[in-house]
Amino acid sequence: MSTVKLWQLDSSLELEYSLQQDAVLGYMDDFYREEGYRFDPVSQRANVIEFVQSPSFGALFLIVYEGQIAGYAVLAYGFSFEFGGKDGVTG
Repeated sequence: MSTVKLWQLDSSLELEYSLQQDAVLGYMDDFYREEGYRFDPVSQRANVIEFVQSPSFGALFLIVYEGQIAGYAVLAYGFSFEFGGKDGVTG
Protein backbone atom coordinates (compact mmCIF):
# COMPACT_ATOMS: atom_id res chain seq x y z
CA MET A 1 0.00 0.00 0.00
CA SER A 2 1.40 3.40 -0.99
CA THR A 3 1.22 6.33 1.35
CA VAL A 4 1.17 10.05 0.77
CA LYS A 5 3.39 12.16 3.03
CA LEU A 6 3.60 15.90 3.64
CA TRP A 7 7.04 17.41 4.14
CA GLN A 8 7.44 21.02 5.13
CA LEU A 9 9.79 22.85 2.76
CA ASP A 10 12.93 23.50 4.82
CA SER A 11 15.61 26.05 3.96
CA SER A 12 18.19 24.51 6.33
CA LEU A 13 19.38 21.87 3.82
CA GLU A 14 20.65 24.05 0.98
CA LEU A 15 20.98 21.59 -1.94
CA GLU A 16 17.79 19.71 -1.09
CA TYR A 17 16.02 23.06 -0.59
CA SER A 18 17.05 24.19 -4.08
CA LEU A 19 15.75 20.97 -5.63
CA GLN A 20 12.52 21.28 -3.66
CA GLN A 21 12.11 24.86 -4.91
CA ASP A 22 12.56 23.64 -8.48
CA ALA A 23 9.81 21.06 -8.00
CA VAL A 24 7.40 23.61 -6.50
CA LEU A 25 8.13 26.09 -9.29
CA GLY A 26 7.50 23.38 -11.89
CA TYR A 27 4.06 22.68 -10.42
CA MET A 28 3.35 26.42 -10.18
CA ASP A 29 4.28 26.84 -13.84
CA ASP A 30 1.94 24.01 -14.85
CA PHE A 31 -0.92 25.52 -12.84
CA TYR A 32 -0.35 29.05 -14.15
CA ARG A 33 -0.31 27.81 -17.76
CA GLU A 34 -3.50 25.82 -17.22
CA GLU A 35 -5.24 28.87 -15.74
CA GLY A 36 -3.84 31.30 -18.31
CA TYR A 37 -1.73 33.27 -15.79
CA ARG A 38 1.64 34.80 -16.62
CA PHE A 39 4.44 32.91 -14.85
CA ASP A 40 7.73 34.65 -14.03
CA PRO A 41 10.08 32.03 -12.57
CA VAL A 42 12.52 34.61 -11.15
CA SER A 43 9.91 36.53 -9.15
CA GLN A 44 8.09 33.34 -8.13
CA ARG A 45 11.34 31.80 -6.82
CA ALA A 46 11.89 34.99 -4.79
CA ASN A 47 8.32 34.69 -3.45
CA VAL A 48 8.85 31.04 -2.46
CA ILE A 49 12.11 31.90 -0.68
CA GLU A 50 10.57 34.85 1.17
CA PHE A 51 7.52 32.81 2.17
CA VAL A 52 9.50 29.81 3.45
CA GLN A 53 11.97 32.01 5.35
CA SER A 54 9.12 33.90 7.07
CA PRO A 55 7.25 31.41 9.28
CA SER A 56 4.76 34.09 10.28
CA PHE A 57 3.46 33.99 6.68
CA GLY A 58 2.56 30.28 6.90
CA ALA A 59 4.07 27.04 5.62
CA LEU A 60 4.70 25.36 2.28
CA PHE A 61 4.39 21.57 2.21
CA LEU A 62 5.58 19.08 -0.39
CA ILE A 63 3.26 16.19 -1.18
CA VAL A 64 5.41 13.08 -1.49
CA TYR A 65 4.10 9.86 -3.02
CA GLU A 66 6.26 6.75 -3.37
CA GLY A 67 9.36 8.81 -2.62
CA GLN A 68 8.69 11.38 -5.35
CA ILE A 69 7.40 14.93 -5.03
CA ALA A 70 3.86 14.81 -6.39
CA GLY A 71 2.72 18.35 -5.63
CA TYR A 72 2.62 21.01 -2.97
CA ALA A 73 0.23 22.74 -0.59
CA VAL A 74 0.39 26.14 1.03
CA LEU A 75 -1.02 27.19 4.39
CA ALA A 76 -1.00 31.01 4.47
CA TYR A 77 -1.81 32.82 7.69
CA GLY A 78 -4.00 35.87 7.87
CA PHE A 79 -5.94 37.77 10.47
CA SER A 80 -9.68 38.17 10.65
CA PHE A 81 -11.65 40.19 13.14
CA GLU A 82 -14.81 38.37 12.02
CA PHE A 83 -13.31 34.97 12.84
CA GLY A 84 -11.58 36.00 16.06
CA GLY A 85 -7.96 36.55 15.09
CA LYS A 86 -5.35 34.51 13.24
CA ASP A 87 -6.66 32.25 10.49
CA GLY A 88 -5.23 30.11 7.75
CA VAL A 89 -6.03 29.67 4.08
CA THR A 90 -4.91 26.68 2.05
CA GLY A 91 -3.92 26.83 -1.57
